[in-house]
Amino acid sequence: MNNHDVLYLLLYLASDEGRKELPERWQFLTSEVVGGLVEYLTGQELRATYAHSHGMEDWGSYVNKEVERALVEHGNKIPQQLAQVLKSMLHFDWNHDHGESWSDNQVRFIMLFGRGPRMSRTFALTVPEAADVKDRIIPLLGPAIMEPCCQIAELMKKYIKQDLEFV
Repeated sequence: MNNHDVLYLLLYLASDEGRKELPERWQFLTSEVVGGLVEYLTGQELRATYAHSHGMEDWGSYVNKEVERALVEHGNKIPQQLAQVLKSMLHFDWNHDHGESWSDNQVRFIMLFGRGPRMSRTFALTVPEAADVKDRIIPLLGPAIMEPCCQIAELMKKYIKQDLEFV
């Protein structure tokens, strides 16, 4: 189980097996996964989604703190292996070069290098991507992983709907 497989599994489940559109920007996708995860673990909605962070200068640090807090306080609700993958995938790192700095995470790299740059506001999983999740990823995962992923993806749907209205 790796970052790519878990992200695509969640997107597949949250988009009704790839049939519904998703926001294209990796920040929205990060926010949706974080929202689903935090709400699944804590029972509380994510307060500042990416779309509603309203100029929060350090939204990445906020995400890191919310994910860490939820996993520390309620991490026993999901298998440790899944918790580690989600934490790794969602964690924001900061880069500095030539006086500039920026933050990114594994969702950005998966979407940028796995899909290539797109110039649209939304996307849907391709037929091969959806088939890969259905035929390769899901059969590898047992109920201990699939059950929380299904629940997280179900909670992601409301964040996706809000983000699609925003974009």
